[in-house]
This record gives sequence, structure tokens and C-alpha cells, in this order.
Amino acid sequence: MSPVAQGQTFDPRRAVIFGVAAVALGIGLVVLVTRLAGTGTIDVQLGDDRFQEIDAASLSEEIDADGPVLFPDAGTGERDIIIQHLGDDDETGWFAFNAQIPGRPRECSLVFDTARQVFFDRCDGSLTVPADGGDQPSYPVTVIDGDLEVDLNAAEREEAE
Repeated sequence: MSPVAQGQTFDPRRAVIFGVAAVALGIGLVVLVTRLAGTGTIDVQLGDDRFQEIDAASLSEEIDADGPVLFPDAGTGERDIIIQHLGDDDETGWFAFNAQIPGRPRECSLVFDTARQVFFDRCDGSLTVPADGGDQPSYPVTVIDGDLEVDLNAAEREEAE
């Protein structure tokens, strides 16, 4: 008897079974990826379609004291918005619009000039937008029971109808 223990011998049946299983797994992954990629779109949705339950009176006071509020897009970073309130009535005078002039990069977001009561492009101060957002892409704002609601996808829903 040898003091060295014998190792397992090569079993060709196990090798073939392992090889067939690996090939089947690989084919399954290729089929899965092909099906997922074949849809043409990937629909990712983070968060709600609406900003809700923001106390209109509190936000109005904040805007009166510090100016319009920028809400950065935490999802894709493509739809930062500004919420503006004009007037003395907490129920009316609300505006929500894109924080960048169309075609401008994200770092060139609009900044409010309180002295002139206009927004200007952070990268090019000659580009201005009126205090109500003017022609900026905008979003419907309603006040329901004292809470502000901004509907971020109203335009997409109207197109689908």
C-alpha cells in the first residue's frame, strides 16, 4: 500500500454533462439578452409622475424670501425643473418649467435675478427667460387642499390619448 492517497480519476461522463450544461446555460443567456434587446426600448421609471403633497403656503413663503426653487432630476438628470410663484394668493400664480433653456447643457441652468425679475442662463447671461418661465417647456401646477401638485408627464399622457 502506498502512503500517498489516490486522487479521483477522470470521469468522461461528468465532463460531458458539465460541458452540455455550460453550453445550454450560454444559449439561454444569449436568448434572454436577445429578447430583452429586441424590444428596442428600456422603460425605466424612478419616482412618481407628479410632485405631490408640497405645502403651497410654505413653498410660497420660501420663494418670497429666497426666490424660485430648483428641483434637480434625481433619475436621469435630464429634467431639472424650477417652481416659481408670482402673486399673493397661495392657490394661484404657480409655474413649473425646465431649469435649462432647450439645447443648453445641464450646468447652464437658469438663475433668478431678483433685481431684474428674470432668469438668466448660468453660462451665458445674455440668454434670459421671464419670471413666469415664458416659452420654457412647462408642467401643469395645481393646488389641492393647500398642497401643490406638479404633473411632470401630463404632455406624454395627452399624446397617448
